[in-house]
Amino acid sequence: MDSMIREIDDSRAIPLELLHLADPSDEMLDSYLDRSIGFVCLHDSEIVGALLMIPTRPYTMEIMNISVYEKYQNQGIGRQLIKKAVRKARD
Repeated sequence: MDSMIREIDDSRAIPLELLHLADPSDEMLDSYLDRSIGFVCLHDSEIVGALLMIPTRPYTMEIMNISVYEKYQNQGIGRQLIKKAVRKARD
């Protein structure tokens, strides 16, 4: 599968339907969405996976949400998102 992982500037651009797969609570999503660093996986220009992480203390990031639409699961997308997040956190 051809997919592209990229960092996004606005976590609110991620479809809530996708984020709700990992965190069904709007209240919880609202608590970290605006301060998240986000990555999306695009397939044919469609967002099919996403990862949100936040800085929790100096030199520490926490993954708050990682979601992949069921149709695209078991294809390595989650692994690609985590690798990208680890590289970003190390920077």
